[in-house]
Amino acid sequence: MALTVFAATAATCEVVLGTEQPIADGTLKIQGRVFTDRVESQDSRIAGTNVPTLDITINPKSGDGDLQGKFRLKPNTVDGAWEGELQGRFVNGLVTSWGIARGSGALLGSVLRIDFQQVVEYPGKPPCEDPKAFFEMRGLILEQD
Repeated sequence: MALTVFAATAATCEVVLGTEQPIADGTLKIQGRVFTDRVESQDSRIAGTNVPTLDITINPKSGDGDLQGKFRLKPNTVDGAWEGELQGRFVNGLVTSWGIARGSGALLGSVLRIDFQQVVEYPGKPPCEDPKAFFEMRGLILEQD
């Protein structure tokens, strides 16, 4: 088995809101919010489009909360995709999350471990017009020999 470390940046380019339900304690419960992120990386197995579908509980006043859901990362130039689950938290409105996924197609037999950290600015020109959020991504790919 081979273990590869990677880094990437991402910009959230589209958001489908899902359903929102206010809770009596002032928190907001959001189900099925779908994000479309454009991912840039030197690793062709990572550069592409990531689509997380999340359930979120957040306190709009403090910006603190939790998230969990699934994601599908489709590389631009590799036949296959990463499909997995993630979880994380909001602190002062910024996301920190982590996930794990299995590869399909040319990525079959490989496992992806990924961390997402929301940042205030994109390093360079964002890959879409009117981006909603920015992320630094780091992780590991475990490949079968």
